[in-house]
Amino acid sequence: METLLAFVLFKRFISLYVLIPAYYIGAVGIPFFGWFTLLRVRQKYPLIYAIEEQIDKLIYQTDSGKKTRAAFILIFAIIFVLMEIMWRMLFEYLIAFLQIRDTLLQFNAF
Repeated sequence: METLLAFVLFKRFISLYVLIPAYYIGAVGIPFFGWFTLLRVRQKYPLIYAIEEQIDKLIYQTDSGKKTRAAFILIFAIIFVLMEIMWRMLFEYLIAFLQIRDTLLQFNAF
């Protein structure tokens, strides 16, 4: 009963227990959500898909088409990894903040 009362009165936080699953849901879910959004936009707006096809034709007409595509994939992979690192750092800061808060509350209890 005391634990429930501490939860209801915001003396006990559940944030730490919620943050870890939220991190993994976001780390896996956000890229899939972005991919499915891209597929939906392509279906809903055929003009975007037509523009994309024209850009592909222009790229592959040149000799450096494979190099350009490889560079694009490399840049995309680097940006993806950096965004995943930033997502992780955000949650690490939130968890550290909550741990600092708990430690300060312990000092205040004396």
